[in-house]
Amino acid sequence: MPQWTRYGPVAAGLLALISAACAPSLGAYRFERVDMVARGAIDAPADFEPKTAPHPAYLRVHFSSEANLNTLAETREAIEARADLCPFKNPQGVAVLGPYAVGQALAIRARTPEGGAAPGLARVLERDENGRYAYTAYVVPARSGGTDKAYDLTAEPRDLCLALEAPRTSGKPERSNVFVAPAAAIRAALGR
Repeated sequence: MPQWTRYGPVAAGLLALISAACAPSLGAYRFERVDMVARGAIDAPADFEPKTAPHPAYLRVHFSSEANLNTLAETREAIEARADLCPFKNPQGVAVLGPYAVGQALAIRARTPEGGAAPGLARVLERDENGRYAYTAYVVPARSGGTDKAYDLTAEPRDLCLALEAPRTSGKPERSNVFVAPAAAIRAALGR
């Protein structure tokens, strides 16, 4: 028996540790679907952020993960959705609100500076039948120029790259993997 075989379990353990260290700290997310929703049709309290923002409609991106954002939010000041037209170069290239937990009217919120739960922190998230948590983000479908980059997904659907981000006071923000809402799915959502 070759001598290196006795190191198999140790090597496998080291590989698992290295993989975990390289994994995105905010988890891995998977695109599920996208739909178009009018601001007034959002089933949430009147103070729900997408209902109070000055946008008449949104592309609502549904995504899922094994990561529980409520648990992650307990140790971070904020967790925010970021979006850009693919490739993901400018984390604020496309205006997006979220993330939000599906099945709950309130946003995922982080801790207050005093350490308590911030207003709107959903206490319990439930996994679906596949063991995943469901989330949404609300993408502003078009933005004119000004100081920001102009885009119009309603006139020209394109692949949309999204990620979750937790800002840090120093250094680069923590980020999840980048997941894609395909142009074909956006086109189909706009046609409904």
